[in-house]
Amino acid sequence: FGTAWPSGQIGLANNLDMTDNVDSSAGQAMTRRQVAQLVYNTLKTKQKNQQNALVSVFDATIQSDVTLVASSREDSSIASDEIFTSNGTYTIDEGFDISAIGKTGDAVIKDSGKLAAFVPESSASAQEYIVYSVLSDKVMAYKNGTVSQIVVSDDTTAYKGKSKMTFSALKSQLELGDKLIVSKSNTGNVDYVTYGKGEVQGP
Repeated sequence: FGTAWPSGQIGLANNLDMTDNVDSSAGQAMTRRQVAQLVYNTLKTKQKNQQNALVSVFDATIQSDVTLVASSREDSSIASDEIFTSNGTYTIDEGFDISAIGKTGDAVIKDSGKLAAFVPESSASAQEYIVYSVLSDKVMAYKNGTVSQIVVSDDTTAYKGKSKMTFSALKSQLELGDKLIVSKSNTGNVDYVTYGKGEVQGP
C-alpha cells in the first residue's frame, strides 16, 4: 500500500471497484446508504488469487440484470414463499420486500435456490398504473389520482405471472382495474411491462 495511509488503501479499493457509487471522501462520515453500498461492492469483489467473489464465502452468488416478475399476489400458481424472476423461481423469506416486483437489478442467491436480497438498478425506474381503458395505440390509466396515457410499442416484453409475451398480446387481455408496472431505462425508454391482476372495485 505504501506509507501514506489511507491513500494506498483507498486507491486499491478504487481499482477493485469497491467504492463505486460511494461519494464520501477520506476523513468524512459516511451515511448508512454509503456504508451499505461499500459492503455490497465488497461482497461482489473477487477474493485475492481466486475467481470467486467474496459473497461465495456465504454460499451465495450475485446475479446481475434479474427482473422480479411475479409473486403469489400477481399469480396464484406461485407459492406464497416463492418469487418468479427472469432467471427462474426462487424461495423467499416472509419479510422479503415484494414492492420491488417489476424492477430489474442484482439478486443475491443463497444455496442455489433462495433469493436472499435484491438491489434494484438505481438508473432504472418503474411506475405503477391502474388500467382505465385500452385503445388501439395506448392504454389510459390512473396514476396518483389522474388519468395518464401509457404508450408502449407492441413488441415490448411483457410479463404476466410466469408467462413472457409481447405487450401486444398482453394488451388484448387487460381489463379495467388491472395493474401495470412500466419499467424504463435511464434513457426513458420502456424496457418491459409487468402485469398484476386488478383489485380495484367500483367506477
